[in-house]
Order: sequence, then C-alpha cells, then structure tokens
Amino acid sequence: MDNLLGFLSAGFISSVVIMNLLLPLAWRVGLVDNPGGRKQHASPTPLIGGLAIYLTLICVTLPMGSGP
Repeated sequence: MDNLLGFLSAGFISSVVIMNLLLPLAWRVGLVDNPGGRKQHASPTPLIGGLAIYLTLICVTLPMGSGP
C-alpha cells in the first residue's frame, strides 16, 4: 500500500511540475486552440495536456524498471 501511495504522489507531483514547464512553451510556440466557430471556450486554450500526461507516465514508470 505504501508503494502505491508513493507512485500516486510521484505521479501527481511530476504532472504538476511538467504542466508548469510546458504551459509557457505552448504559448510561445503557438500550441493553443483559439475560440471561434463551434468552439465553446472564450479564451485561447493550450493544447499541451496530452504531452504532459505522456511525460508523467514515462517519469513514473521508468524508475520502476523490470525489477525482480
């Protein structure tokens, strides 16, 4: 149980850190979805969440390795 709690907290912490690193990059590079047409959001929305989830998954599972 302690091991699971450790992985969950590591995943949460790494996702917060990765999102805070990637959000400014999304704005700088232009990875934003601008409102208009059928879009329901009122302001531009960064499109970097999927990459953050993938990088979090890598950061949490890589240290686990294949182990005994």
